[in-house]
Amino acid sequence: FAQRNAESAEFGRWSELVDGIVTLLEPPDAIHGNTVLNLAKALSSYLEQRRDDNPGQLRFEQGLLMKREPGTVLFPAMSYHASDSWFSTSEDRYAGSPPQLVVDIASTNARRRELSNRIERYHRWGVEMVWVADTVDRFFYVAQQGKPVQQLMAHESLFGDPILAG
Repeated sequence: FAQRNAESAEFGRWSELVDGIVTLLEPPDAIHGNTVLNLAKALSSYLEQRRDDNPGQLRFEQGLLMKREPGTVLFPAMSYHASDSWFSTSEDRYAGSPPQLVVDIASTNARRRELSNRIERYHRWGVEMVWVADTVDRFFYVAQQGKPVQQLMAHESLFGDPILAG
């Protein structure tokens, strides 16, 4: 999967591996991209203002190698790795350990249909919190391990406690 993913434009960027089966995703639309850009700006600004010696690192479209046999590799829009140094490299195409936060964008019907399965997979793998922006219905979902999923309206504040305190 990794070699084929890296070599093929059609197969590569918008594909994932789920239980050994390659899934082709629809390319995202402009709203998807704008949502990622706006969230990235807000999260980057927040991380820069933190007074920690190590604010962690945001990664974009990095594959999460969640299972080897049969293989499962998901590519969320963003992931936050709290233990990574601000200056560490994120050139690896795949992360083998779970980030603390995953951000997914549900911008197509296929992405929206798989939402609950994706959240469940992330949590089973050890991701503490999942944010999902539904760009069609304009909701935000916050899914913390062990808690009910919360649905936020456009005017409500997005939270990340305890991972992103404040």
